[in-house]
Amino acid sequence: MAHLQYAADTARPGTADVRCGIYEELVSINVSGNASDGAITFKSYPGETAVLDATHFTPSGRQGVLTIHNQSYIRIEDVEIRNFHTAEHRLAPLLPEAIGGFMHNSDVTCRAFMKLTAATGASLTMPSLGQAAVSPSDKMIGIQIGAISFVDEGTEKVLDILQERGGVNTLFLAVFTYGRGIAGRQIPGYPLPDHGRQVYDLNYHGGNFATPHPQYYKNTVIQPQHAPDHGNLDILEEVLPAAKKRGMKVICWMEDVFRKNLPNIEQVQERDLHGRNQETLCVNNLNYRNFFSGLVEDFARSYDVDGIMWGSERQGALCDSLGATHDTPPIDPGEVTCFCQFCYKTARERGINPDRARQGFLELEKFVRASRNGKRPSDGYFVQF
Repeated sequence: MAHLQYAADTARPGTADVRCGIYEELVSINVSGNASDGAITFKSYPGETAVLDATHFTPSGRQGVLTIHNQSYIRIEDVEIRNFHTAEHRLAPLLPEAIGGFMHNSDVTCRAFMKLTAATGASLTMPSLGQAAVSPSDKMIGIQIGAISFVDEGTEKVLDILQERGGVNTLFLAVFTYGRGIAGRQIPGYPLPDHGRQVYDLNYHGGNFATPHPQYYKNTVIQPQHAPDHGNLDILEEVLPAAKKRGMKVICWMEDVFRKNLPNIEQVQERDLHGRNQETLCVNNLNYRNFFSGLVEDFARSYDVDGIMWGSERQGALCDSLGATHDTPPIDPGEVTCFCQFCYKTARERGINPDRARQGFLELEKFVRASRNGKRPSDGYFVQF
């Protein structure tokens, strides 16, 4: 075919073979497959590679090199997409590799990246806007997202964007965390996003962004708290009905991050080598376990959710002591955890001598402190260790 656009205007369910060549055009897919007849597949002819090249074009607005808008059951396989540029200097180049095809030399926004990777994914079908995006045979196409997106831009608008531009059919919704990373806005000193409220996050608090039900938290000293950041908003009550209408699944995402000033939190915090409280909570502490058991039961019984995702980014005591973590500056080797009564009990039940383990970490503390002060062992750090 001389022009890809001709096929994009006339193709029917089945495979449209694209012969080898460089196609210098911006293509808009204006046809759809369907559930009964199957997808329309635009595919390089066997043994050949078709190239869609945008060297001489500058897409504007929401236009991409290959645009799929309000169409469904579309697949792009083994087609190279290259040289996608914009006129905006603030955009950073991304070099994504898609399933069955690839793109390079591209300046794209995060949104354009979603559009292009969705277009080139061999196993992805793009749902029509407003059409149910999920069927039992579909693969999960998920995104992690916090309440802030829906608060800033509106629930229906956000879901429109996710379905239209990313083919998303599953939301991993941040419902519980005191951490800013998955639920807050940008912090001062970093660029603001190109959408949403253009403000920095100065008073983030966090907590349960749904509604805690006290009957599930009776066997823990950790008190359930509704996150005050968005008033009385219950993010599950807000998002679930809208997502269900579209056939989208909602997974509750909870994160193991707490504030150090919560009531009774000191009773659950980990103890370091020297018996001092640290900010992280002990996973062997019954109050910790009972709190999260209650939280899971609360989500499962109080809301029609499709699943629950656990998030906990922790390293072990050895990595913490050596500084082999993402923490900056490295963790103090004397503050590795946990040596509380619950961990001592668990260790003994598993045949581990906790006193001997603690003594070993005390020796490691001396070694790490000396090494960080430039005292190199005669046989080198590795051998001495």
